[in-house]
Parts: sequence; C-alpha cells; structure tokens
Amino acid sequence: MKKKMKLQTKLTILIIIVVFISISIITFFVASWMNKNIESTAKTNVMNVAEIVANSKPVIDALNKKILIKKLTHILINNLKI
Repeated sequence: MKKKMKLQTKLTILIIIVVFISISIITFFVASWMNKNIESTAKTNVMNVAEIVANSKPVIDALNKKILIKKLTHILINNLKI
C-alpha cells in the first residue's frame, strides 16, 4: 500500500527546492561579479606598477643609453657607406 504525502510535506519540499534554486542562481551572479571586480582591480594594479617602473630613474637611464647607442650605430653605419 502506498502512502500519500501530506500537503504540508509537499509544500515544504517545494519551498526547499525553490530556495535552493534561488541560492544557486544568486551564487552564480555574485561569483561572476566578484571575478570581474578582481580582474578590474588586478588590471589597475598592473598598470600602476608599470607606470612606476617606467618612470623610475634606472629604467629611464637605461633606455636613454640604449637609444643613444642605436643612434650612434646608425650614424656610424651611414658614414661608412658614404
């Protein structure tokens, strides 16, 4: 003999299922939002570090020397061709 479930039991199960689905959907959207937020923060931090490094004196000096060497090399090569 099969026992029928009470209406209260059916409603309780339905409410539990609806709450579980709602929490799952909310968790998905919150995780997605957090991921975008963390990615945006990381991009900002990387750009800040890049700017600090690019404006540091040792980097500027090294790049100036490298450009100077390239210019001198170019001048020497052009003078040797003439």
